[in-house]
Amino acid sequence: MAIAGYTRVCGKSTTGNLKFWVSEVTNVTSIAITGNEISTFTASAAIFHRTQAALDTLARSEKAEGGKQGYKFTHEIKASFPKPSTLLKTYIEALENASPCGIAVVILDGNGQAWLLGYNLTDKSDRGMYLTNASMDSGLMPGEDGKQDWDITLTGISSEHALPFNSTINATIVSEAATWLSTT
Repeated sequence: MAIAGYTRVCGKSTTGNLKFWVSEVTNVTSIAITGNEISTFTASAAIFHRTQAALDTLARSEKAEGGKQGYKFTHEIKASFPKPSTLLKTYIEALENASPCGIAVVILDGNGQAWLLGYNLTDKSDRGMYLTNASMDSGLMPGEDGKQDWDITLTGISSEHALPFNSTINATIVSEAATWLSTT
């Protein structure tokens, strides 16, 4: 691939992420890419479940490493969930149970762009995300910030960058109208 130029877009860029959805990676049945964006996405009906993290705790990172022999891309999602509960314990256990086969994640960033992690055209479902951390600290006294929160980290290594959805599919994700999204 030839090197191409890049023209910076002048405008506001909002950091952070708004929300995310998770599913077993095997529920993604196919994707198509047009112009470096997902133009077709097929998954089992209402199988990506919305996950509500604490406000301003949802982070996504991507790191490319490699050289002449190729690159690997490490994707990571971190989130915090306040107040331990039976439902939260069940959710974390579900992530633990799904990790051996892999997890696919759709995440909506602060600029309103949705991204797919854990599935791509090269690796398909072979390199899904997996739970690498689930930890909680009760704290010592009332009022300690960041205590009584469960922190989770999902990590995945793939042969491609995270994939953005095109504007048509992105609009259905933003409005939560995509048939494969679940609000539960």
